Amino acid sequence: MAEPRPDGTGRPPASSPAARRKTLALVALALALAGAGGLLLATRVRPPPPAAPVAPAAPPKARPELRVLSVTGSVERAAAGGAWLKVGTGDVLLPDQQLRAGPGGRAELGADRARVVVADRTHVLVRELSDDVHRFQLSRGLVTVDYPAGVAQRVRIEAPTGDAIAESQGARFHVSANGLVFAVATATGKVDVTAAGTTVAVGAGQLSLVGRAGVPTPPRPIPTEVLLKIAAASTLSPGKCLDTTGRTDPASRATVDGEEVQVAEDGRFPIRVAAPRPDGVVVRVVASDGRELVRNLPCGKDPAARIRDLRMRWSRGDP
Repeated sequence: MAEPRPDGTGRPPASSPAARRKTLALVALALALAGAGGLLLATRVRPPPPAAPVAPAAPPKARPELRVLSVTGSVERAAAGGAWLKVGTGDVLLPDQQLRAGPGGRAELGADRARVVVADRTHVLVRELSDDVHRFQLSRGLVTVDYPAGVAQRVRIEAPTGDAIAESQGARFHVSANGLVFAVATATGKVDVTAAGTTVAVGAGQLSLVGRAGVPTPPRPIPTEVLLKIAAASTLSPGKCLDTTGRTDPASRATVDGEEVQVAEDGRFPIRVAAPRPDGVVVRVVASDGRELVRNLPCGKDPAARIRDLRMRWSRGDP
């Protein structure tokens, strides 16, 4: 068979083997390019993978606070350097706020199951409210603290200068301060009382005092009776009704005709009344565990009249 001859262009005819090989090569190249282009196109249009779910932001942590659960009589609160404002049920107390209850005043504070009862004539400062501890400073008066087992925070009551501290977790107890004596009386559980580098554990039914000596006394049983003794009147002159002395437990507080008087470290306190009182003079002492005793002293024309006991009762809110 005769070999095909090139045409006038110098190229072999399309039916020649060389032409067929060239065509096949071009087809293969085109197919390869098409495949690569398809792959590139598929890569470009492929949807992105779904984004990982974003965890919701944690809600802000609630700030620890004390809420006023009940109020009786005159009770006021103030921020540091602020004006005194009347306290009402539902008010919130924050750190560095102080609370004072006047004569006959009382307030109950609460945080979850924790309770603090502020008695009348009491001045207390909220020092710290955190997840670990609730700290208060008791300048004067009486607070009843109830932090039962299961409450997360420790509770700490400090003397004004910080030199005496009562601290506990899972206890009910009373802390009183009369200006000279810082006293702790435990109802349930155990309270650590620390002063001058010494700590004593005050158990249920026990009492410990921190006086001018600065060291807490060894725990002793809480007296079963509230002590109040009145000495015979030493002055009964014209224009003057009564001048004598009372005696009580050094940790107690005393009032004469509604006015608070200072109880000395030996328990003595003055009773001085300038003008006669038709109904007599009322002397009231409040023990470190909240019990109180009231007596009426005659103060009229008959100075020799017998002193009459009026009543002995528990303060409201105490057991």
